[in-house]
Order: sequence, then structure tokens, then C-alpha cells
Amino acid sequence: DHMNEDHADSLLAYVVHYTKLSSADSALLTDMSWAGMTLEVSHRSNLIKLMGLGWAGLGLVGCVRFGWEGRAKMGWAWLGCLGFFGLRQRTVVDVPFSRTPTTAKDIRPIVVEMHEEAYNNLGFAFKLRSGNYAKQLKNIFKQQRKTVAKQLDESLPARLALGTTMLVAGLVVVAFIERRRGSAVCR
Repeated sequence: DHMNEDHADSLLAYVVHYTKLSSADSALLTDMSWAGMTLEVSHRSNLIKLMGLGWAGLGLVGCVRFGWEGRAKMGWAWLGCLGFFGLRQRTVVDVPFSRTPTTAKDIRPIVVEMHEEAYNNLGFAFKLRSGNYAKQLKNIFKQQRKTVAKQLDESLPARLALGTTMLVAGLVVVAFIERRRGSAVCR
């Protein structure tokens, strides 16, 4: 439960990086063994793959065609057919540990290493989409608050200093994100 609740972004990064399932939206840890993690992944299915389902694939094509042709009157039919034939899929994948743990205490450092490797290879856009930067900021603010509270004993100046620090850090992050968006649009 801890991994699914507190580290969902890491689980998704493991799936995208180590299994190359780039269409994954979310992942749930369902099992863990000495070999690695078993995750249930929600992802967009490949339409071409669905076409190989024979009659079900033909039914999907019929629904999509009907939906597009009749969308003014019956737009809901297209969406209903897509949902019925499951353009969203759930798949179970195994993500092996990068090295074999010898004790239970070895698992945490291994998954932290895997987290860092996955995020370093997936890049800025993935970190932004997955909420990694927001999570890091939250942790920084949390640590900053603890530090300021200890040093200044929760006085009014300490609260003002903490609030100002958090505001400035938040504005810097927003400016950075907006600048990145702007530069991507201008190219």
C-alpha cells in the first residue's frame, strides 16, 4: 500500500523505462519477490493490435466508422464502442530488480537506484507530467518548514520567512515551466 499511495510516480517510471510500455498511464504494485516487482498497468491499447482480434476487431472498426459517420446525431455511440472494446487496457508486467537483493533491507536502496535511473533516462517532460517536480517541491517545503521551525521556534518572523521562501520557490518553478512551454511552442 505504501508504494501505491506514496510512490505511484516511481511505479509508472519503472514500467515506462524498464518495460518500454510508453503508453502506460498508471501502475499498481501487486506483488514483490526476490526477482522483482509485479505491476498492474493501465495503458492505451494499440489499435492495430485490436484489429488482430478478428470479429471483435471488425466490430470495433464498425463502431468507430458508425461513430464518426453518425457523430452529429449519435456521438455517444463512438465513445461507447471505444469503451466497450477496451481501448484502455490493464496489463500485468514484471519489472526485475536491477540487481538481486540478498536481504529485505537491500530492496529499498535497489528500488531507489532504479527510480533514479528511470527518471534520468525518461527526461524532463516525463518528470513534469508524472508530478515528480511537484513532489520534490513539496518535500523541499516540508524540510524547509522543519528547519525554520527548529531554528526560530515558530515565531512570527519564522512563519513570514517560511511563507516568503515558499512563495519565491513556487514562482520560480512556475516561471520555469511557463518558459519551457513558451520555448516549445515557438519552435
